[in-house]
Amino acid sequence: TLITWEIKMPHCFYLIGDAHLGKSFKSKDIPLEMKGKREEILIEKFIGRFSHGLEAIAETDFMEGIIQLGDLFDSPNVSYDTLLLAYRTLLDVESKGVPCYILAGNHDLSKDLNRKSAMEILAEMFRDSKHIHFIINEPVLVNDDVLIVPYSHFKTVEEQVKDYLGVAKEVYGHFNVEDFTYLSTNFEHVYTGHIHKPEQLGNILIVGSILPLTFGEDANQPISESIYGDVFVEYKLKSEED
Repeated sequence: TLITWEIKMPHCFYLIGDAHLGKSFKSKDIPLEMKGKREEILIEKFIGRFSHGLEAIAETDFMEGIIQLGDLFDSPNVSYDTLLLAYRTLLDVESKGVPCYILAGNHDLSKDLNRKSAMEILAEMFRDSKHIHFIINEPVLVNDDVLIVPYSHFKTVEEQVKDYLGVAKEVYGHFNVEDFTYLSTNFEHVYTGHIHKPEQLGNILIVGSILPLTFGEDANQPISESIYGDVFVEYKLKSEED
């Protein structure tokens, strides 16, 4: 089921929600023969989102790149296999020359500043890349009026965005619900990860995770299965046909 919302926006990015790579699903209700299956599905979804994003961008002339909205990893420390999976997936994006922005979520970074996280190691691996950009410590302004804001354990959202008010029209981040009123008042469009159930609240679009991570989220499966990049592609194509 593809959910389409009519969102008029000056920019168009393919959005990918929380991935939580490295997550181990634990449930006594899962049969023994199904152990590890949900982890495999999560990996398939992750690779599929980026592959579909590349296809969507190749088939259109208005999409400006990919934005992954935080919680790329489920923990600051993940296995080498998980880190390598993320590296290989982004290497494919790099080879296509597609701009890709990955912002830090609350699961990606440690509160201990003396400990390097998997995301910081991955960012170092793409240090010389012209196309893969990690937004980890400070907000970054893209294309003059698009603000990408990483999650911070130490600063409020107001502190992070105050220097960009009146300049940025769109803001992308990994925001808490309590920041929604402030953001919706100060920006024309707000796009966020962090919350796993997709929803539109006025000018705020909650993208949702790439896979339901709990049984409570499974109840929203038809919407969660929507690819939000598809939402933008379908809307744009319809608007051009009109």
